[in-house]
Amino acid sequence: MTPVHRTVVGRERLGRIPESSPLSDAERRMLERIEARSPETSVLVFNASVGGESLWRFDPTFSSDELQSVGSQFVASLMPFYRRVVAAGIVSFVHVGWQPSDLVPLRLGLTSLAESLHDRETDADLRALDEWITKHLLLFSSLPLHHFVEVLLPQHSMLLARRRERCQELVSELRPGRLE
Repeated sequence: MTPVHRTVVGRERLGRIPESSPLSDAERRMLERIEARSPETSVLVFNASVGGESLWRFDPTFSSDELQSVGSQFVASLMPFYRRVVAAGIVSFVHVGWQPSDLVPLRLGLTSLAESLHDRETDADLRALDEWITKHLLLFSSLPLHHFVEVLLPQHSMLLARRRERCQELVSELRPGRLE
């Protein structure tokens, strides 16, 4: 999947991103495409760069502290979407083509979210799925799409079957309606 519009996550979003938001229209459209794919397809690639131009960015004027905050908020707000991605059978969601500076908030956000999951008073099964998502589902990279597809993906294809089994286990343990 490749975005069609340039998106800059800026200051106006700081403090306004809900920790667990309902699915956006764009996320619903993405899920429709995911669910319509061949069942054997278990890797989703989001290409943030088209023709060397980055279409997804974080505001370059953010300070280090702001980057950590916005990254944490950004990743946490996407958890309902990521849970549904896993439930739909995707076991690796790779984001390629990011500018190196834009990887900082994403990686900080994943680390912060993974650490905060231990302190949350949530359903243990939901926490297990969220922990798996933060540790295994998401990969953010500045590598171009062709490098990931031609070099890295073939090296990791053996992991996909084991991941698929684990994802099915995690999702089957959830009570109905807990993906939100």
